[in-house]
Amino acid sequence: KEIFETLMACRYAMYIKESVNALNKIDVAFYSNKEVIDVWKEFKKEALRTGENKDQANNLQDKQLKLLESMGKALGYKNINWEDDKFKQIKNRLKYNKNTFKIRK
Repeated sequence: KEIFETLMACRYAMYIKESVNALNKIDVAFYSNKEVIDVWKEFKKEALRTGENKDQANNLQDKQLKLLESMGKALGYKNINWEDDKFKQIKNRLKYNKNTFKIRK
C-alpha cells in the first residue's frame, strides 16, 4: 500500500527519488499479481525508449496511469478506472517534462 500511496503522491513528478524508489519495489511487492507486473513491464518498456518528444511523454503518462489503476485495484481500492473522469483530469494535468525520462540506477 505504501508504494501505491507514494506513486500517487508523486504522480506529477515521477522522476523524483521517492517515486523512483517506489517504482523499484513493484517487482517484489506485486510479484504474485500478473496484471500489475504486466502493466509495470509496459511502463518500463516505454520509460526506456530513447528520445524525448511529446508523444513519448504522453505514452509514458498513459502507462503511468494504467499502472496506478492496476495497483489500486490489486490493493482493493474500488472505482479506480483509467477512463474515469478523475483519471482523465490527472492525465490532462500532467505536463511534458524532459526530466520524466531520466532513469536513475
